[in-house]
Amino acid sequence: MYAGGNSSMLRGWDLRQEKCTVALSTQTDSCITSMASDESIPGMVVSGFGDGTLRIFDSRSRPDYAVKTIMKEHSSWVVQTHIYAGRNELLTGSVTGELKFWDLRYPKNSVKSLEAHRSPMTALAVHDYAPIFARCVLAYYYARVNCKILTFVFPYFSGSHNQFIKVFRSDGEQLALIRYHEGFLGERIGPVSCLAFHPHRLFLAAGATDSVVAVYSSDK
Repeated sequence: MYAGGNSSMLRGWDLRQEKCTVALSTQTDSCITSMASDESIPGMVVSGFGDGTLRIFDSRSRPDYAVKTIMKEHSSWVVQTHIYAGRNELLTGSVTGELKFWDLRYPKNSVKSLEAHRSPMTALAVHDYAPIFARCVLAYYYARVNCKILTFVFPYFSGSHNQFIKVFRSDGEQLALIRYHEGFLGERIGPVSCLAFHPHRLFLAAGATDSVVAVYSSDK
């Protein structure tokens, strides 16, 4: 397990021995805001930082030389970094609503960029086995939320603080809009604060600041 935060060190833990086995210098004063790794790429850890940079670490290297690549395309706080399971593909999102897709074999430049929303993004969730992802965006200072789902080859989802869920196609066409909970007296969806996918099935859970957790599924 890897852990980091408002520190200049990224640490790896052996959960069986319950002790820290790796301590890597981040080579920056900025805080770690997200991390991702995949068992198919031994030793690699990708971290996002508060200054918008991304750093690729090799935990097998000497601590002072563990940073192998620095990517500087994001201009603000990195909300999420996700390595697609079993593939050399990385998706990152920043608080500005900008999403970037990377090929980890050639990580200097992103493969594709998408301005998913102009409102501040607060959360981003990615499905490992379906080409979909979800995000939450803070649109107004008094906390409303909307959830949008986006995709490149297939439809995918995302979320925002405007209190609705949108489904988009990769070309930007809107496929669906959810504003209310189901039922005769369905209330308006609350400000979404977090998103998570089921690891295998197409279920998306959305938690809101009104203490309600909703689970959404796909019929197709």
